[in-house]
Amino acid sequence: MVVKVKTNLAQRKEIFSRLEYKPSVEQEVIHFSDIARELKVKHVVGGEQSGKSYCTAKECISRIPEVITGNRLIWFGGLDYDDCRMEFEYFIEDARALGLMEKYTFPNEGPCTADLLGGVSVKTRSFKDITKIGRESPDIIAVCEATRCSWNVIERCITRVGASKGYVMLSGTMEGSLTWAAEKYKEWQSVNQEMAMSFSLPSWTNLHRYPSGRDDPQIIYFENTLPDDVFKERLGGVPCPVSELIIKDFRNEIHVGDFHHIPDVPVEIAIDPGGSHKSGAYSVLAIQVLEGIPYVIDEVYLRGYVTEEIIDPICINKPWWKEVTGGVIDVAAKQHSTAAPKEMTSDMEIWWEKTRIPLTSSRIEVGDGIDRLRGFMKIDPITGKPGMFIDSKCKGLISECGGGKSPIYDGGAWLRDKNTMHPLDKNNHSCKALYYWLIDRYGFISIERGEALTVVSHSPFR
Repeated sequence: MVVKVKTNLAQRKEIFSRLEYKPSVEQEVIHFSDIARELKVKHVVGGEQSGKSYCTAKECISRIPEVITGNRLIWFGGLDYDDCRMEFEYFIEDARALGLMEKYTFPNEGPCTADLLGGVSVKTRSFKDITKIGRESPDIIAVCEATRCSWNVIERCITRVGASKGYVMLSGTMEGSLTWAAEKYKEWQSVNQEMAMSFSLPSWTNLHRYPSGRDDPQIIYFENTLPDDVFKERLGGVPCPVSELIIKDFRNEIHVGDFHHIPDVPVEIAIDPGGSHKSGAYSVLAIQVLEGIPYVIDEVYLRGYVTEEIIDPICINKPWWKEVTGGVIDVAAKQHSTAAPKEMTSDMEIWWEKTRIPLTSSRIEVGDGIDRLRGFMKIDPITGKPGMFIDSKCKGLISECGGGKSPIYDGGAWLRDKNTMHPLDKNNHSCKALYYWLIDRYGFISIERGEALTVVSHSPFR
């Protein structure tokens, strides 16, 4: 049985020393971040000419000891073969410098290959046709210009390394901050189930191109001539929230973490049935309040389920269910459809009949709800902490806030209409459920005469 040996810090530093590679501070964070924390995916968002291809090749060569003790296979891939040629070329130069090279092919176009000592095979792959990714289980898959690939391709690559207990390196430049890459960059800034971490590699970290770093005259020129969001994205390697994003105050690294259910502490639920089950999501949030701070500890976020199915078997089998004391529900849940028979039971009535949990419901204008929710996202200037926290399991809520990939098909961030800037009634189910609960517990915030007036005297900072 082959036992893969993970490369340690000393081994990686020794390889870099032999290659005379002195990583910048930002590159060190990328290369050594998994020494203390196990990672399966690294996602590097680079500014233009930031040296992300060079960094990717160095990351792959530094892990060669675990490849030799593993399946002895490395892929460099991209949407097209051309997307990964530079990384492959850097890699074979390093392999040759370390005395590992046996032979390689590097044609003008098409796939490239290399054979290294120890039986290691290195290949370039095109991911244009996802069905041809194949059944091999590489030890490393480096996806180059990853933002050009679909999320299905990335998922397939992560699956491919599962059997080999391998590793995926994603690198690329942002393309409008609207792709999966922007969502995952935000999501992977905090704890996540995919064991992934995202990194920013600004253009000015490439001191060969910009000798003065952040203060290089060329960087200053770009900063003075490009729009702020374009500069941050294309040079800074940081996704910029789209202007239509409603919950602009949300940040994964600030609001998201491991906030599990605490036994014997009351739980309240916030419910939005989601309107049409064909297009919306049925959302149920579980919330605990500790020392005056709300923690959203869990979420049910499903499409195609009716209320009875959401209650039993899903909600009643949650570990926090026995501690539920009450909650809120969308006011629409009290109503019967005009097209439905009069004897049809409303969602609110079903919850009471099935659970005997008291639920309140009030009509809330969307603007008031957004104001209250964003208010709890703000940072307290005294404590430096936000007014609420969210567990990383709450994928629907996080995605609606613009912090990650939605758990349902065609879901995503809650946005405003590009023409009217009015909030769209889409991808807002957990956000609505949450602001129903916040207003029910803490009251409204209204704007009068240019001053913020709290209708109820509660505040997120108490």
